[in-house]
Amino acid sequence: MPQPKTLPEWANYIASLKGENLWSKAIAANSIGFVDQLLAEGYSADEIESILILLGRQFQSLGQTPPGRALYDLKELATRPLPVEVPLPAPWDDANPELDELDDFLAEDH
Repeated sequence: MPQPKTLPEWANYIASLKGENLWSKAIAANSIGFVDQLLAEGYSADEIESILILLGRQFQSLGQTPPGRALYDLKELATRPLPVEVPLPAPWDDANPELDELDDFLAEDH
């Protein structure tokens, strides 16, 4: 997937990350180089903070601890409100196909 260009694209992209892929993307995103790149692309500080908050929230939603010792504390960021309103993907949409399967499983009689 090409790098997201809008906040809704970032929200969908981040919602699709899981496991090792989430971990490696978080390490790359939680750096001054990433922040500088987004600033150069025209993102505001509030938009960048929103992206990092969404990243922290993705770890939180999966019950995982984000990588530590980085530019920002993603675990702490996950507790903050979004400074910029971002339409968030529903947990049952294409951004989270595993949740679709879980919903289907839970709906069945066992």
